[in-house]
Amino acid sequence: DRNTEHDIKDLSPSCKGHTFIGWSPDMKYVEGESLLYQSADLPTEDGSNPVNPKLIATQSTVLYAVYRQHTITLRFFSNTFDTVTGVVPDLIVPYNQPTLIPNIVYERDGYGLYAWATKPNYEIGVDTSLVYVPGEDWFTFGDSYTDTEVVELYAIWVVREISLTFDFGGGVGTLNG
Repeated sequence: DRNTEHDIKDLSPSCKGHTFIGWSPDMKYVEGESLLYQSADLPTEDGSNPVNPKLIATQSTVLYAVYRQHTITLRFFSNTFDTVTGVVPDLIVPYNQPTLIPNIVYERDGYGLYAWATKPNYEIGVDTSLVYVPGEDWFTFGDSYTDTEVVELYAIWVVREISLTFDFGGGVGTLNG
């Protein structure tokens, strides 16, 4: 009915990898700009009262479901007690959007950063846990993680190989030992 107050019903729509947050008359909802209707029965994410639980329709109106995409946080750990230079900030990864593991300068004397592992005591050639090479591998947040989860990745360090060359300056000789 025209000019009648209508309760916004929680119809419980769902979208994989997303949380339903309400209804909007704007097809392209913009947080803070678009109008959002929420069911009085639908708890808000911050625990506050729903926004606009009642709709007064003066004409036929289409309301579009509004969802918040799930995200996880990748947190990087140096995995050593040695001094490490460089900072690897947390990385927010949206649901089902492949994200390149950043190739950030992260250094430790005598070692090179090989990759990031999902467990701290990873052994190259022995372990079968997931490993991500910076600048080459993509992390995808799929169904094995939950919304807002923090995934910890640990640096895998390898000893830097060095070579030592002797120049005898035109002479001859042998090295002992």
